[in-house]
Amino acid sequence: MENFNYENRHYLALKQEDLKLNKEKIEWIFTNYEQITFSVKWNKNKTPILMMNGYKIASISNLKIHINIHDLKGDFNFNNTPLLRVSCRF
Repeated sequence: MENFNYENRHYLALKQEDLKLNKEKIEWIFTNYEQITFSVKWNKNKTPILMMNGYKIASISNLKIHINIHDLKGDFNFNNTPLLRVSCRF
């Protein structure tokens, strides 16, 4: 029971190459914004993109259909990989 997910949260599979390319942007947003908001936007190719305060951050590989995503939360780790982990509720 210790591994039971009581909050029913799911981690988004963020493309690590995108996170590496946008590392400076992520650090800048983290430093300069008092409140950080996450959202998911679907591009023309129907690929989901993680947005952070309106900036494109990374592609998401484990969302294949348009679903309602709620309560996005981010975990930052600037010293190790992954740089950013985002969880949500469906």
